[in-house]
Amino acid sequence: MTLQSDTEALASIEEEARAMLKKIGLPDDPVKKEVVISLRQIIAIARYRKGLGADPVVD
Repeated sequence: MTLQSDTEALASIEEEARAMLKKIGLPDDPVKKEVVISLRQIIAIARYRKGLGADPVVD
């Protein structure tokens, strides 16, 4: 699969992170809790970038 833009890449990352978060659920293990926090941060970053509406300039 070839992604056409950063926005599509972020959407794909968000989708995968959401799937992983759903699979993990709310764990009791401290390490798994850190993974959940990281996945939520990835989703938040992806949403923020999509909200900007522009792809960054890449040199």
